[in-house]
Amino acid sequence: MKKLNIINSPLLVVLIATLGYSKITFSAERLNQAQPRSYLELPTSGKLSAIPYEWERKTNRKHLVVIGSRRERNPRSPMFDRIETIFKRVRPEMVIHESVAAEQLKTMPRDQAIVIAADLGFTIYLAGK
Repeated sequence: MKKLNIINSPLLVVLIATLGYSKITFSAERLNQAQPRSYLELPTSGKLSAIPYEWERKTNRKHLVVIGSRRERNPRSPMFDRIETIFKRVRPEMVIHESVAAEQLKTMPRDQAIVIAADLGFTIYLAGK
């Protein structure tokens, strides 16, 4: 995976965008649940259909993926394996995260980044690969 720049934004948990081709899948569809038309229309119950929540749309060569995750600090959580699988499949050109990244996170190994900064640390770890 190529190195990426991390852009901090208060709007999204994790946003992955790429211009490449990828098959469209939705975490809610895997569970036979209705898929919202927008990532802003998440379930009003406050509970996601899958962790991590994945919302994905593709039009021509434009591809947008939004991942909603928990603030998990356990490096052995299966959530991180699922997020990494999404990164490998999508091969993002840009990553936006809702938090501000500390400079030292960029050089930490995977497990240490997760223990210190949860999903933000893991996102930075993946973007730096």
